[in-house]
Amino acid sequence: MIGRLKWIVVLTLMYVALTANAEPLNWILGVFIAMGVVVLIRPNPSHIAWRNLPHAAITGTTFVLTVLWDLIVSGLQVARLVLQPRLDIQQGIIAIPDQTDQEWITTVSAEAITLTPGELVVEIGSDGTLYTHTLDVKVTLNESAQSQADRVHQLEEITA
Repeated sequence: MIGRLKWIVVLTLMYVALTANAEPLNWILGVFIAMGVVVLIRPNPSHIAWRNLPHAAITGTTFVLTVLWDLIVSGLQVARLVLQPRLDIQQGIIAIPDQTDQEWITTVSAEAITLTPGELVVEIGSDGTLYTHTLDVKVTLNESAQSQADRVHQLEEITA
């Protein structure tokens, strides 16, 4: 019960902060929305390993910086492709094998791929394979396996 109450308080605070409306009726609405979310999702109580938190924070920051770097590099590559007088685009769909058993890591990795310009995960297979549409198949084939391995390693380190 106390665990659910904590979630209700946190979700209510998030709701009020996101709506930027601190009127009493908005607080009441926030509590009802938070209660609905808690009832529907039923969060499991989990133990937080506080001693691993600094390492997880550093690894999470590294992951975000890596994704940002990939965004910049991919954006420049797409700009170079588009600005060429003759479009030399060899687009296609490639299969990037999943290297983890955890669905949340597959999902976050797919989102990181989709964020980068020129790539889009169009489907995740039942075995976790990421089917990705890309503008330049040659470049993506050369880099995809190592990039996926790096993402999976960083995301696994966060929860280690």
